[in-house]
Amino acid sequence: MLNPLHYDLSTSPQSCFLAYDPEPQPPHVASPVSFCLHMDPRGRNEVQSEKTGLESGARRFSGVLPKENRLRQLAGSSYESSVALVRIAIALQTLIDEGASARFLGRYQRALAAFRNELNTKNNQLIPGTVLAGIQLCTVEILLGSKWTSNFDGISRLVASSSSEFLRSIPLSASIPIVETLSLFDLPVFVLGRTTPPRQIWSRYRSGKLIAKAAQHESDSIEGVSGLPKTLIDLLAEENSLESAEKLWHWTGYAGSPLQCQLWEAYRFAGILDIRKRSLGRFSATSSALDNISNFEHMIVARAISALYAIYTGLFDGPQTTEEWFVAYAVNYPLFIVASVVLGSKDGKYGTNGEVILNDWFGRLRSLHRSANLAHIEEIARIMGETRRNGLKIDTPDQIAYAKGWEVFLL
Repeated sequence: MLNPLHYDLSTSPQSCFLAYDPEPQPPHVASPVSFCLHMDPRGRNEVQSEKTGLESGARRFSGVLPKENRLRQLAGSSYESSVALVRIAIALQTLIDEGASARFLGRYQRALAAFRNELNTKNNQLIPGTVLAGIQLCTVEILLGSKWTSNFDGISRLVASSSSEFLRSIPLSASIPIVETLSLFDLPVFVLGRTTPPRQIWSRYRSGKLIAKAAQHESDSIEGVSGLPKTLIDLLAEENSLESAEKLWHWTGYAGSPLQCQLWEAYRFAGILDIRKRSLGRFSATSSALDNISNFEHMIVARAISALYAIYTGLFDGPQTTEEWFVAYAVNYPLFIVASVVLGSKDGKYGTNGEVILNDWFGRLRSLHRSANLAHIEEIARIMGETRRNGLKIDTPDQIAYAKGWEVFLL
């Protein structure tokens, strides 16, 4: 099967095109993932016709906080104005239900044609529906394990460049969820093997440089797509700073359900570990912040595993609400970070049950949604584990992703 994916927005948004990768691609995708606009795994509809595809794709958008997700609400109000968004909803639902089938390929081609047409006929006047369609096109690329950041860079330049009038031309109810979603794709901490530079969308947004009225807008609320408190995302966005590890350690948390609080704890401790990994070699070995992380690494790993275990048992060993169910799709980042430290460790350094818990999580996620992106996440963690077990020098996750030619999304 041909890989249908490459629409190039990185140079000229008005001249995007469809090309084919001759390498065969297996149908990895069977169910949704946890980012952007995704579908309810307990209510998938078979796409039996164009009409039912439209209804299914347009109806089932949700987020980690499906009841409160303003991006979902914005998408629902944008279908009438954007054929591209409707078409990509159909294609995405087909991909979820059938994998990379011939029917998906045809529907994706129609979605791409509609997207090109909207870019070319709006006289450079973007509308929210077209932007959401572009984000969803990147989502499809991620699901199939294709390189996606060059196309995301094109979309983010259209929306969030200093010369763009788009955000100033739409209401806050539209601009805020769009910018927050773009920010998640842009955060360096959530992308491995990236081939384009980040645009610091989150920090520009939170400082009021992108949306003037947004600097104080719900500054301590939960971001609906990721399900993370914005104050926690603030700290993860500072991943190049060792001081941010100290801030993560002292982060006071946010009120939520028991499973939400465990998810945030998993992200907090994974962020501390991630900062240490990324900082080694870039900062002096005598850095007090780095030494503090190293001295307490065993305890930090144990607490991260504990949080992941609490989420696992809470979700799969008892009743869940719809909102809680989506926490299962939000664990990729902490699961990967912890697995990259724990797998292959010698002498049971992190406890005999640590690897069992992580392997159980990977197995459960595979049963919920098979995607090339998830397979790449697990493969990089496995490579690091095998290298550690054999006593060899361990490459960083970014180095492994670069060597494999992957761009991996961890959210």
